[in-house]
Amino acid sequence: MDLKALRTKFIDLSGRFDLVVDTTDYVDAGANFFIQAGQRFLDRAPYEGKDQYVRWKSTVTAGTTFVKNTAIRAVKSVRVETVSDSYFMIKKKYGQLREEYGDIDGFPNTTAGAPRFYAPVSVRSADTPTIASETERGIFILPPPDISYEIEIEALFSSADLTDDTDVSFWTVAFPETLIQAAWYELERYYRNTAGMKDHLDSIRRDLQGIDFDEVEEEMAGLDSMQDSWRFE
Repeated sequence: MDLKALRTKFIDLSGRFDLVVDTTDYVDAGANFFIQAGQRFLDRAPYEGKDQYVRWKSTVTAGTTFVKNTAIRAVKSVRVETVSDSYFMIKKKYGQLREEYGDIDGFPNTTAGAPRFYAPVSVRSADTPTIASETERGIFILPPPDISYEIEIEALFSSADLTDDTDVSFWTVAFPETLIQAAWYELERYYRNTAGMKDHLDSIRRDLQGIDFDEVEEEMAGLDSMQDSWRFE
């Protein structure tokens, strides 16, 4: 399902026709807010007691110290791959890197080499003055790469944004019924209907208990690429 199809089904099932302009084209008039909230809820819900980490690969060019991916929620590990070597980078706080390598934007005076350290950063932290946009997240890596390297970030990621009618995400493609339940849950939550919240939460929990993410990854393999399905940047 894309966003429009999912919104249409959500409205038909919930009976909240006030959340669309009409029932001809189902133009959004508030329904997307609850769908988006439901997706954020599902992204953060544990599956069988475990968080779902995803591996994302990127090529960093010489001199690059900031690797951006706005979908990153929490970094578990970062691995560097070369033709002859593969190793995990050492995690440090951004403040530590700044103390060790200097307090200048981009660390331009640092000797280049094989990157060994990384620090997850977000502009929500007052400790990251080098990032301009409030939506940017990623990792700083040091020393600055002397050549191009392949890095693999294992992290929790947010699903693709659902804003345009043709947008899809992991949840709209693999488990639209669960996302509809989550949107409905957020709707009941907004109106403080605790009984309705409990009913939908029970349904969501049953769905999550039955999800096999490995099988879903195989089903999603037919998409153009992981980058397209998750909209990594």
